[in-house]
Amino acid sequence: MLHYASHADLADAIALAFELCGTYRLGGLLGFEKADPLTSAKRLNWFASGVQGARGAKRLRRIADRALDGSASPMETALAMLLSLPCALGGYGLPSPRLNARIDVSSKNGLNQSKRYYVADLYWPEARFAVEYDSDRWHVGPERIGQDAARRNALLFQGIKVVTVCSQQIMSESKMDDVARIAARALGRSVRPRAREWRKRNRELRRAVLPHRVDGSGECW
Repeated sequence: MLHYASHADLADAIALAFELCGTYRLGGLLGFEKADPLTSAKRLNWFASGVQGARGAKRLRRIADRALDGSASPMETALAMLLSLPCALGGYGLPSPRLNARIDVSSKNGLNQSKRYYVADLYWPEARFAVEYDSDRWHVGPERIGQDAARRNALLFQGIKVVTVCSQQIMSESKMDDVARIAARALGRSVRPRAREWRKRNRELRRAVLPHRVDGSGECW
């Protein structure tokens, strides 16, 4: 990672850090496969601090500062990076979420449910706000749709606002702008990129983190 950090495009390197700190690896017939995390953002930061002066160390520190643990797919990584990277890097500059965060559900909430916790794709605990990525591949069929609805209802009952985002929204520049505005309002922020040539940088970031192809099912990861 140190060698890669020294010469790779910054967005590509941050995306790789998300992957290494996440629960997937690129490759395979479906575009990515489930895997255990190889490291964490904290450990990358610790390593970069320990090799100060080495080529790429300073850049690795910057990458580790932007990486988040727990991403479960390339599209979750893309969504998190687009929302949370600073405007100078083409992101919307929102606070960093927790990825695949466990949210415990009280057994005394009065709902008829067997689940005692749910996992939110992107979660901002201070704002009690979650963004769920609905994959075209996995979030289909009556049973899964019913499970997703039950989860959203349980979280809403606990005062957690949930916004659902699909791949078509992320892949659309204008629709992703709308997602960012909705998230910003829920977080008490505003989306007003001030970086010069922000739209150009945003498009460069999108090219770096969004899939350049779809698989046989038509799903873009």
